[in-house]
Amino acid sequence: MAKRILIVEDDRHARCSLAFMLQSRGYEVAQATGGAEAFEKATTFSPDLIVLDAKMPTKTGFELCAEFKRDDRYKDIPVILYSGLSEKEQRSDGREGRSRTIT
Repeated sequence: MAKRILIVEDDRHARCSLAFMLQSRGYEVAQATGGAEAFEKATTFSPDLIVLDAKMPTKTGFELCAEFKRDDRYKDIPVILYSGLSEKEQRSDGREGRSRTIT
């Protein structure tokens, strides 16, 4: 049985590209564009991994990750946060390209 990955990304091109890459490697993929849709998909899709864009317009990936980790249904699902921001953009956003663990 293929591992299931939920991708949460507001940019259509980035989301579809990542989904295509993962599907071509045998993963089953569901896609969401933001927070409410992400929780709805997580409930129906039961992902083994959640991939979150760190910077989205209404709710950041960091905020979504914290919400998933507070919810008993999803707290044990690994989450990968990623960003397409340059180092300069990350610094101005307060995230200097270093890893953060959210518990």
